[in-house]
Amino acid sequence: MIDSHSNVLSKVSQHRDVIQNEYARVNVAKGKLENLCRELQRHSKAVAVSFTIRQELLESVCVCTIHVSLPSCNCHDKIFH
Repeated sequence: MIDSHSNVLSKVSQHRDVIQNEYARVNVAKGKLENLCRELQRHSKAVAVSFTIRQELLESVCVCTIHVSLPSCNCHDKIFH
C-alpha cells in the first residue's frame, strides 16, 4: 500500500512538473507576442504618420502647380527648402 501511494505521489509530482514547464513556456510565448504587438503598433503608427505627411505634401504640390505662374506664390520654398 505504501508503494502504491508512493507511486501515485511520484506520478502527481511528475505531472505537476510538466504543467509548470508548460506554464513557463506559455509565459515566454506570451511575452514575445506582447512585444511583437507593441512593435507592430509602433510600426503602424509610423506608417500612418508617414502617410499623412505624404498626403499633405501632395496637396501642397497640387496647390503649388495651380499657383506656379503667380509671383506671390511661395509654395516652392515650403516644399523644396
